[in-house]
Amino acid sequence: MSNAIYTRTCQMCGTVMQGVNSRKLYCVDCLEKRKKESNRRWNEEHQQEKKARQRQDRMARSRNTQDSDRNIAAVVRAAAAVGWSYGRQVARLEGRC
Repeated sequence: MSNAIYTRTCQMCGTVMQGVNSRKLYCVDCLEKRKKESNRRWNEEHQQEKKARQRQDRMARSRNTQDSDRNIAAVVRAAAAVGWSYGRQVARLEGRC
């Protein structure tokens, strides 16, 4: 591998860079600008996916809560039918008494 030092021109702004590697394409300032722009584009693209995923999670939690409320109501009705408390009914269903 060669340790040659090159004089290159930044592809964005045209600044002459001396004593750089042969693969260097952008000056320090332009490289930072490109990095920020790339990160901004990536975040915009993935923000929509993130919002969709959050929306699905909220809907799933909402469904689970509704199912849970229905199950609790069913246990309360069953307990009331036999004259027991909710706690005793749950313990019986779980096999603890």
